Amino acid sequence: MNIFYKLKNEKAASLILMAILMPVFIMLIAFVIDIGGSIMLKEELYKACLISAEEASKIIDLDKAQMEGLNNLGSSFEDIINDYFKKNFKPMKNSGLNNLNYKVVDSMENPKYILVTGEANYKTFFLKFIGIENINVHSQAQGRLKRIK
Repeated sequence: MNIFYKLKNEKAASLILMAILMPVFIMLIAFVIDIGGSIMLKEELYKACLISAEEASKIIDLDKAQMEGLNNLGSSFEDIINDYFKKNFKPMKNSGLNNLNYKVVDSMENPKYILVTGEANYKTFFLKFIGIENINVHSQAQGRLKRIK
């Protein structure tokens, strides 16, 4: 009889411990889902920035490059950045793009590289229970222009 009483107490203690720890484990899993979603969004944003920067860096005014020996960006590189970014950025249903910027490093007449930066917003599902409504995600990539000489 004493063995059965001891087993009954251990089962009761295990059930109480499970009842206390189960909500904690569920919340941890939920937080991992939200953080994982924002990391996936960051990777998607980086991929789109990288492709648009690389493609924009290929737009060189060849006539000026041959005459002057310098890289000169063509006038359509801004449109190329926007087009390739839109084609390659597929946001999740609970996210959206905040802004997309570019910067030509050095000068327009002799650029070294094009830097494309993007910012997106991930709307959380589980983290909003502790007051975190959104996660802002930033990413950047550069497209390097090769020197013509």
